[in-house]
Amino acid sequence: MAVEVDSNIEPREGTEFESKEAVKMFYEDYSRSLGFVMRVMSCRRSQKDERIIIQRFDCNIEGHCVSVPDRFGSVRKPRPSTTEGLE
Repeated sequence: MAVEVDSNIEPREGTEFESKEAVKMFYEDYSRSLGFVMRVMSCRRSQKDERIIIQRFDCNIEGHCVSVPDRFGSVRKPRPSTTEGLE
């Protein structure tokens, strides 16, 4: 199955794709054009029919988390990173 992807387009919220393969190809091409690698971080499936309803992509460039206070004003400690070997 061939899927065409226009790599000149930047991702925008609300973009819809024809298939899961089209999404993956778009983000792989987009991330590669910016010099990093995309990976699937998490995915949520429908309880009814196991379809993917949410899929989160991330890049291989390590960033940092912003501390956000919860509703009681305390800031949670960040979880330790499970990614190794990034500088």
